[in-house]
This record gives sequence, structure tokens and C-alpha cells, in this order.
Amino acid sequence: MQKPKRRIKAFYVVTGKTIDGNNENIAEFTHKGQIFKGLRKIGLDFDKYQSITIHKSPIVVYEYEKEHNSNHYRPKSTK
Repeated sequence: MQKPKRRIKAFYVVTGKTIDGNNENIAEFTHKGQIFKGLRKIGLDFDKYQSITIHKSPIVVYEYEKEHNSNHYRPKSTK
């Protein structure tokens, strides 16, 4: 059995430090361009937070393909 094809995708986590000193997860995004649009869309209250940070954390995605005439999946062949 071959190893499945692997892709590394970026994942963006937005956290904010409140006035009390607690860290809160505000939102998570899969695309960099969605961050500011998404924060505006949720109506983020900037006065509530002392600082807002954006962390980029990679995640690994393995690709599988469905076997012919079956419900089983096998790793995609790497070329």
C-alpha cells in the first residue's frame, strides 16, 4: 500500500486578549482573504479587546480516492 498524497494547507486562527487578560478565540478561517471580511461580517467589537492576533497554523490533508464499485477508499497514488 502506498502512502497517501499529502497537502499542507494554511489555517488561520484569530485570537483576542480581553481587558481582563483572558485570551479568546474569535474566529477561524481557511483563506487569508476571508479574515477581514469575516471579522466585519460577525460584527467584531474592537473596544472589547486589548490586542488581536492572527496565527497561521498548517494542517496536513491526506487525499484518498474511492475504489471502483466499492465503498472503500484507498490512498491516491503519488506521481
